[in-house]
Amino acid sequence: MRRLWCVVFLASIVAGGVVSPFAVAENEYGYYPGVTLRVAILSGDHPVPWEKFVPRFEEMTGVKVEIIDLPWEELYTKIFLELATHTGIYDIVELAGFWVPDFVVNNLLAPLDEYYEKWDWAFEDIMPAYQKIGVFAGHRYSVIADGDVFALYYRKDLFENPVYQAEFKKIYGYDLRVPQTWDEYLDVAEFFNGREPNLWGNEAMLSRVHGPMIFMQLLHSFGGRFFDPYTMEPEITSPAARKAIETMVKMAQYMSPGAPAHDFTITRDNFTLGYAAMVVQWADVGSWSGTAPESKVRGKVGTALVPAGVINGQKFQRSELAWNWQWAINADSKHKEAAAQLLRYMTSPEVSREIVSMARGYDPYRRSHFENTQWAAEWFPGALEFLAGLKANMEYGVYDLYIPGAQQYLDAVGKHLGDILTGVVSLDEGLRRIADEWNEITNRWGRESQKAFYQDYLRTYWGWKG
Repeated sequence: MRRLWCVVFLASIVAGGVVSPFAVAENEYGYYPGVTLRVAILSGDHPVPWEKFVPRFEEMTGVKVEIIDLPWEELYTKIFLELATHTGIYDIVELAGFWVPDFVVNNLLAPLDEYYEKWDWAFEDIMPAYQKIGVFAGHRYSVIADGDVFALYYRKDLFENPVYQAEFKKIYGYDLRVPQTWDEYLDVAEFFNGREPNLWGNEAMLSRVHGPMIFMQLLHSFGGRFFDPYTMEPEITSPAARKAIETMVKMAQYMSPGAPAHDFTITRDNFTLGYAAMVVQWADVGSWSGTAPESKVRGKVGTALVPAGVINGQKFQRSELAWNWQWAINADSKHKEAAAQLLRYMTSPEVSREIVSMARGYDPYRRSHFENTQWAAEWFPGALEFLAGLKANMEYGVYDLYIPGAQQYLDAVGKHLGDILTGVVSLDEGLRRIADEWNEITNRWGRESQKAFYQDYLRTYWGWKG
């Protein structure tokens, strides 16, 4: 009866240009005439897909959607403040995955369990690496919108050059190939650094914001962890953590000037413009190098596994599932059901496939993005290899620190990493300062509660049995 009433009602007002009765009759996302949803997302590329696909949702459901884009430096703080002061200005918010626990422990997000039980979200179509993301303290609080995973991108034209192949073998004693370990990566970076005008050996995110992502990748590559799960004492001075920072220091030696300040955009653009032989980076680099009008490496980029660490003579393969943009619902929203329907629509297999093809900061995360690749055949030269490379890295995917205060712990790494890279402090002193700051953060949040959250994180994402 409700469906019939909605069709008749909306058909009666179609003359006012509100909605097509035919669209409503075919709609599976409900009918919410008069509802306005306000969505807070990162400014720049992210609003573009929303602006393209929201009008269809509005037509189907009678909902009006307002996009509020926030600059990066305000995203976390502005959203947290608005939700914590209960202004109700946002219904849906965009968060980095590791921010979610901060919001949950402050009761700022609505759990989504009932909506997952009520509707079909094509959940089994989500890649296994991402199916647990958004779950905290036993409940689902966010929807994955972005399949972030690190991969190694390299200049195929450089690696396949027979002159370079001969020179490399003469110098290093083994064949030039896509690096399989981090030691090989450093050899290749050293070899290509300055080999051609305006060519550096590699690029890497080392800035305060993004450097911690590379640190986590390397920490996991060398078998490290963040804390002792029984005491919450930082393990930032462990051999694995030291090896991670030492590797970053060496990577910086084979980068363009200003390496300690290089962030996501600089590394992406330097690689895309042909200034670097390699980069370990998010999927955006692979798609951007093939789709950006200014790209100088279109058709020349290979996608491979992140180099492995070597532990006791054995390769240890890990690929960081870093960041992963999530969409969540404000606990104070008066339109939670309509908001959940909007998220279900925007992350549906059909819509999400078109979104990831736009290369606007949202990367593939569904099985269908990888298995039904007809859509990508003409996306850009090398697109199918790119997708295969992402999928291969997801098989070794490991997730960010996912406990309250993760943003603060990682910012401490970024802050002191900069001092280590610029020589302001020694490696030992920098690691000691990070450890001290981590202990302060743990004590502020509560050591016992943090220990419980960290143990839950290890069980959920790492299969820890302790």
